[in-house]
Amino acid sequence: MLAVLLAIFVVLVVILAVLEAMFAVLVVTVAGKVEIVEELIPPILFTVGASAVPPKSFVNLIFPFTLAVASGVADPPTMDETNSVVAI
Repeated sequence: MLAVLLAIFVVLVVILAVLEAMFAVLVVTVAGKVEIVEELIPPILFTVGASAVPPKSFVNLIFPFTLAVASGVADPPTMDETNSVVAI
């Protein structure tokens, strides 16, 4: 019986805390003193170190360079074969 009364008391305390928070929000809202923040730049995640780099999506993943060789295809021409000049 004592455990039931204690549980009811705890529930009532939690309900009163929630009602007190709701009343505080109501008072601030009715008073009209809610500050409206205008941001000129988009919000940025401010972190430090390695976690400062935002996570990448699967679309932006870069795989390491691998040389794919097709079978039965001639090698590309070299600069000696084409007599090409590279301008710098």
